[in-house]
Amino acid sequence: HWGWNFLRWFYNRSQATFVPTNNVRNQLLEKDFHNVKLWKRGIDTDKFSPGFRDPSLRESVGATDVPLLLFVGRLVKEKDLDDLVQANSILQQNNHKYKLALVGDGPMKPELQEKLPDAIFPGFQHGQDLAKWYASSDMFVFPSTTETFGNVIQEAFASAIPVVGVKAGGVSDLITHGTTGLFARPKDPVDFADKIMMLLN
Repeated sequence: HWGWNFLRWFYNRSQATFVPTNNVRNQLLEKDFHNVKLWKRGIDTDKFSPGFRDPSLRESVGATDVPLLLFVGRLVKEKDLDDLVQANSILQQNNHKYKLALVGDGPMKPELQEKLPDAIFPGFQHGQDLAKWYASSDMFVFPSTTETFGNVIQEAFASAIPVVGVKAGGVSDLITHGTTGLFARPKDPVDFADKIMMLLN
């Protein structure tokens, strides 16, 4: 508890503490932080847009006639990627046809390549190359429970693709369930697979 006591002492001496989402704001208010203000974020829609859709990218990964599911982020345990691996297994058992791409790099990459032999791993992407991955996909899948915000979700929205995320952390403030995407229960691969299936269907 000394950690929270120090943080509270430090931040409560400030005129304001800015946070990215209401979820984070509520957490700090519960811990007796004062003057906690929301600082909303946006995405440059010149850099992320459905206009970057690239049929040749889809063709190159075998997604001409099947949906392309996308994850963007560091390939680390904290992003709950084991849940995505399990959801993928459930979807395959149900004979759903799609391609899964995981854009990014990190220590979990070799393990994921082994567990997801049919997935595409383009590595770290940025700029227009990254924008093409978003715009050329059909769905963004994001099982992470540890985000304070989740810029990648706004990048997906700016690219006009729906998001399957979990109702936890900053993500819970970004998705409008049933409109811009679907929420699954946190750390529940079965429910995560079910929400992906709803969109695939």
